[in-house]
Amino acid sequence: MSKAKVLSSVNLGKTYTPTNLAFDEFLIGSLRLTPKVAAKVYYRIVASTSGLPSSTYPDGGATTAIQSMTVTPFNTPVDVKTWGIVGSATPNKWDGPDFMMDDGDNADEYVATVNLVVGEIKFRFNNSWDKNLGGSGGVLSNGGSNIPITVAGTYTIKLNTKALTYSIVKL
Repeated sequence: MSKAKVLSSVNLGKTYTPTNLAFDEFLIGSLRLTPKVAAKVYYRIVASTSGLPSSTYPDGGATTAIQSMTVTPFNTPVDVKTWGIVGSATPNKWDGPDFMMDDGDNADEYVATVNLVVGEIKFRFNNSWDKNLGGSGGVLSNGGSNIPITVAGTYTIKLNTKALTYSIVKL
């Protein structure tokens, strides 16, 4: 099973009713399902009591059991925006499609676990050089320098597109 994705987050007393288009965009864009192909998805609802008195809510919240449903995304034209990793150190090298990153735990954060060889990497938006990030020391800039990978192995890579920072941790 892949990492959990968040469809919506709402505050106490609020409701969330996704439109068909919003749900379709989530299925295709976030879950990367194929349009017009049925797929089983797993979900659960998480309720957090963050900020509420622990004497009233001692468990800090509640989580439902994991459920499943079969969904078939529409063929809605969705503008999927993705960040990826490209470079001689990646499985697809410089010329193949970027190694796609998943949404991170925070807004503007992306994460990937990837096997890298000795070489270099950069971050690209939508497999295009129009928007690419490089740099050194965990700091990025638009069109910045290639990031060296000096030891082959499996890495967790995090990218923050707002702070223009990255981290590369060998597992």
